[in-house]
Amino acid sequence: MYLYECRKALELPEKNFPLTGLDEVLATFDFLVFFDDIIGSGNQAIRFFNQNLKRRDGQQLYYAAVFAFESGLNRVRQESGFTQVFCGHLISDEERAFSENSAVFPEPDVRERLMELAHRYGRSLYKSASLSSAW
Repeated sequence: MYLYECRKALELPEKNFPLTGLDEVLATFDFLVFFDDIIGSGNQAIRFFNQNLKRRDGQQLYYAAVFAFESGLNRVRQESGFTQVFCGHLISDEERAFSENSAVFPEPDVRERLMELAHRYGRSLYKSASLSSAW
């Protein structure tokens, strides 16, 4: 949805948004923009770059996210090889549900109980990564 709106707002032709495999796109274009909804820890963007783009020389590779936490944004900028990393809205640590200065759950005892509940259900859904890595 974001990508479609971006294309329309910038009046870009559909041919600039191919529906082909990544290898074909990388072989065709010198300038690419990767879109994401949010940069949390930055792990996903860094892993994507290292697995798919690390050996690309001479290409301009940009990463644009609608939202980003400052720490994750800085990690992607420092630990990936993207030419530039952008975000539309920087999210403060207060907007993290389980941070110590959370505005979502400001009372420590309530925050701790809910965090444990989220971890318990997260572990049952995603054994390799409950919610701990994101919070």
